[in-house]
Amino acid sequence: MGADGHGLKQWIGDLATSAPGPLFSALRRPTIGGLIQFIGTEAGSPDELRTWSAELIAQLSFELWLHGCLDDTIRLPSVPNRLLSLTQEVAVTIPSHVTEIEFGRDVLTLISGAETRTISMADRQDDLWERPFHSLDAGIVLSLMDNNPRSDVEAHPEKPGNAVDLGEHSVDAWQTAIREALSMIQEHLPEIYGEIELVIQQVIPVGYDDERHMSASFQEVVGTVYMSLHPDPMTLAEALVHEFSHNKLNMLCTLAPVMENAFSPLYSSPLRPDLRPLHGVLLAVHAFLPVERLYEKMALSDHPLSRSPRFEKRWQAIRTINHAGAETVLEHGRAMGQGAGLFEEIAHWDAYFATLRSA
Repeated sequence: MGADGHGLKQWIGDLATSAPGPLFSALRRPTIGGLIQFIGTEAGSPDELRTWSAELIAQLSFELWLHGCLDDTIRLPSVPNRLLSLTQEVAVTIPSHVTEIEFGRDVLTLISGAETRTISMADRQDDLWERPFHSLDAGIVLSLMDNNPRSDVEAHPEKPGNAVDLGEHSVDAWQTAIREALSMIQEHLPEIYGEIELVIQQVIPVGYDDERHMSASFQEVVGTVYMSLHPDPMTLAEALVHEFSHNKLNMLCTLAPVMENAFSPLYSSPLRPDLRPLHGVLLAVHAFLPVERLYEKMALSDHPLSRSPRFEKRWQAIRTINHAGAETVLEHGRAMGQGAGLFEEIAHWDAYFATLRSA
């Protein structure tokens, strides 16, 4: 492949034949798949397209280099700030003075004019190697590096983007809290937990607040959840189920539209002060219905958290949100394709919970 990226399609096509396992393992990672989605749907200016394409080539080359799948030397004249590998949970930070990088069979060469520096694939004691990924459960990692080019874009008017931030808490504290939340999901929603294992690959920390909780996901970056830390394990369990559900619906909507009138006109939302397209209301209902199921299952098992007035109050609030959102979607939405089955499921669970709460 040329230094300018020509032959990328041919290169990937050849890899699909010679190294399909490592290639598709890399492509499913949000650090790479997200870039592909952004290039296909979001790239604006030619400069932006070139920047993201160069980032994609570098990240994919790094993953395949670590797998030993690069038979030819690849030299790249456009250098990202860091190279990330979710498959091996390592990263290499590129010094700012480096102008080119070259992937050889066993070494990565950093080039700055006449000066070069090599990094061994086998010996990872070099200070440029980092381990920003910290294991959680269900095959998920807590990621302290993020290459989402749109991470600062925020749909919630009260939230200032999604910059990586531990919120003055340790990695251990984050791991303990998220593992507890995942354990609650595994116990009470085992089917959802199994799907989380398949889909979610990384949690990006975005700060701490002991009152409000913030979370986010992007349709383009399937497998990634952004969330803040919170002292209440129920709040974190809610957020994980909620954002996973967004990931699942995002995948479906990427394949094909589910509503004819998804983005126009606008309607009131049970969750937001501003008017929202029906797609946004659908996202909310689709995410909160499994959360409501979590509350039901925890109450049925007499979980200690379910005995508090706060639990009951929150459960009732979620029921109100879900019913209002379901009514809006089912009354105004014009389903298409897979949307018909989705609407049927929403109607089923809305009726089920209405009966449950009135019993």
